[in-house]
Amino acid sequence: MKILELTSVAEDAIRIEFEPSDIQAFNQQIILWKDVLTKKLSPIVTDVVMGYRTLTIYFNPLQISHTKVTQKINDAINKSSTYKTPSRLVKIPVCYDIEYGIDLEEVAAYHKLSLDNIIEKHSNSTYFVNFLGFSPGFPFLSGMSKHLATPRMETPRRKVPAGSVAIAGDQTGIYPSSSPGGWNIIGRTNVELLTLTKKEPSLLLPGDHLQFYPISKEDFDRRKSKVEVISK
Repeated sequence: MKILELTSVAEDAIRIEFEPSDIQAFNQQIILWKDVLTKKLSPIVTDVVMGYRTLTIYFNPLQISHTKVTQKINDAINKSSTYKTPSRLVKIPVCYDIEYGIDLEEVAAYHKLSLDNIIEKHSNSTYFVNFLGFSPGFPFLSGMSKHLATPRMETPRRKVPAGSVAIAGDQTGIYPSSSPGGWNIIGRTNVELLTLTKKEPSLLLPGDHLQFYPISKEDFDRRKSKVEVISK
């Protein structure tokens, strides 16, 4: 993966834009470089923010110049091939009952598939956490079957319940808290994705792999299911 451009975007920030490739390999590399830059340039670097094709590095301009930061960024990236990021597989229970999957029937009709087919295809994939965004802890997941790709809703809902598992375009995601949203809701998990009192508030992190496993409405209501986290 090549760097397309390295640009000063503020007096305290430099943005790296990368040439895209296979989305999972691409994001794994960006996650690796984020980790490397955060560790190698501390305490000069105050934050490193991920995007789909970018990393934005924030630093203290009173301590170091743009030129020196740019040099250190290039040095760190050139040596990053010797580093590896830890990888986890997270297994999350989902109830696909239509009481919780309120758009499941519409998604099935859109694809001319049965409800069972939709559930099977969605729960049989292994997903990759590209990054967390639009609300705290919301995972953008790639790896969904192309047969499930569904347009966003034309009119977003004002309130989507916490734990809703949803589809938009070729991605799937989970709403960690109640919020507005325009994704198609096909199920719900009772796993808590965001706990603000913890040192690491988000259950899911960029670079994680994720699998959904179906549970019954009875088990969901009784909270008889649990998340599994497996280190690779």
